[in-house]
Amino acid sequence: MDSKEALVVGEVAVLIFILIGGFVNEFFNFTLFVAFEALFIALFFLILWKMKSVFGRGFIRYLLYFLILFCIILASLLLLVMSEKLAPQLDVFLVLVIALIITNVAFRVIFGKKELEGRVLLSDNKLAVVELPFDLFAGISKGKYVVETGTKIAKGKKVKVKIKQRFFRRVPERIVK
Repeated sequence: MDSKEALVVGEVAVLIFILIGGFVNEFFNFTLFVAFEALFIALFFLILWKMKSVFGRGFIRYLLYFLILFCIILASLLLLVMSEKLAPQLDVFLVLVIALIITNVAFRVIFGKKELEGRVLLSDNKLAVVELPFDLFAGISKGKYVVETGTKIAKGKKVKVKIKQRFFRRVPERIVK
């Protein structure tokens, strides 16, 4: 797992712990709940700050994505803690799950990448092995992928790889540049 992937996984884990904080309020006192939430919210913003240096110019998409997720989770958490009589907890979780699914689909449609830059490791006239970095919005994990190519490409050359959508996953298909 590279540093980009680790930061994204860490950020999602922190968001889960922020949501779990709602249960701290149920079983412990309100002061412990506030301390728990403050700790994980500070950790959330610390990881965002670290992401800025690692992701560079692509950081703005990740910032927007995680801030929207943060707001959705915070709103559902406040709904769980403050207005237990307004809506049963199951309904709040159902709304949370639907909101998270809609957010993920919307970000894939709006910010999804159809091409990703990688480095050629090996090539012949028909196939090439390329190394691609992790990219949440392209739906690609860091790794080596075999893709189609029209010509032989020099080892180490940076190329653009077209990403093909297959049912629920994306796979690198061919070199376009």
